[in-house]
Amino acid sequence: MKLIQYSFSVSSISLFILLSSINSVAAEEIGDRSGLLSTSARDLLAQQNNITRVTGVEVKQTDQGLEVILKTAAGNQKLVPLILPERNNLVVDILDATLALATGNEFRKINPTPGIRKINLVKVDDSSIRLTITGNKQAPSAEVIPSPQNLVLRVTPEVTAQTKPEQEIVVTATRKAEKTADVPRSVTVVNQEEIAEQSRTSRDLVDIISKTTPGVNPPTGSTRSLSVRGRAAQVLINGVPVSSNISNDGFVRELRAISPDAVERIEVVRGPSAIYGDGATGGVINIITKKAPKDQLQLTTALEFNAALGGLEEDSIGNYFSQSVAVSEGKLSLLGSLSTRIDGIYYDANGDRIPFQDSGSAEADILQLSGSLGIEITENQSLQFSANRNQDDYDYSIVSDPSV
Repeated sequence: MKLIQYSFSVSSISLFILLSSINSVAAEEIGDRSGLLSTSARDLLAQQNNITRVTGVEVKQTDQGLEVILKTAAGNQKLVPLILPERNNLVVDILDATLALATGNEFRKINPTPGIRKINLVKVDDSSIRLTITGNKQAPSAEVIPSPQNLVLRVTPEVTAQTKPEQEIVVTATRKAEKTADVPRSVTVVNQEEIAEQSRTSRDLVDIISKTTPGVNPPTGSTRSLSVRGRAAQVLINGVPVSSNISNDGFVRELRAISPDAVERIEVVRGPSAIYGDGATGGVINIITKKAPKDQLQLTTALEFNAALGGLEEDSIGNYFSQSVAVSEGKLSLLGSLSTRIDGIYYDANGDRIPFQDSGSAEADILQLSGSLGIEITENQSLQFSANRNQDDYDYSIVSDPSV
């Protein structure tokens, strides 16, 4: 049954083509005197009815670049673009379309946004148009945004598409703000996200620095200070040394006076330096504290509990509480941070107790206070007063035998 129906359809089409040819010849012989249109004229009229008319062009500024909107009349077919880059041009060809602009058969806009030199829309022929978007050095990128009627293109210039992330600023190498690429030394910047991630396992700033910075070794039983590449490091807080030029063995105690929640970033510059005096044969570590947001009040609270996972012994349970406030108004800014930490006994994965000299702040009750007052003198000058207080109370229940 399907074969008979298929054969009949082919025969019908052949008959229709034959009749159309006869009508075409007859129409050509009769000409305009009969007042009838030829078949080719009907086809041309049908094609014209399927062509979409672009009645307007709108260019909008966005955060990423531009939106180019080709407006069409209601009821028209959707515009289908063919997007191809050519050198520094993005060429958008649209078939079955024509221009019906009030300004004529061309639209042009010069320097609509940084990175784009020109937008040009022209009529190629009776059934196609071309949109050309020219970049300064290379072709922009574009994507089609779904629209029920118009054609909407989101255009991103190369200056936005290739914008590199801002480089971290380092202030420790030459006592002035420099980009990391301009410092002729090995530099590591530990940002706020990395500090927060490491704070999940340790609230000790000394541990955070040693775990995130290659070449930095934590203090052990024989050494009381951090070392960079095996040598002593000078430690700064906001560019101010926290240890004397004679000996910096005590700076670990100063670092424990600052809660990680109050730190914005940590800058480590490897290599000897005498800019801040003696004591930086291994490098410089600068702790940058957070700044108050402009004309805002910011409150941050943290509450945590911890315990040794080996056997969840009761005497290993500890807690941490932190409350910070930051406020700025006009040329004044104020920051304050209060944190308390109670650390229980440390156990390893086998449930064995870790000797106290290797366990940092085990069996300790720690209070940390820090505050700063900033005064903006000029646009490039400011004055800051800061104070830190740290109180550690240790109550060891077991002490290792020194002979062992």
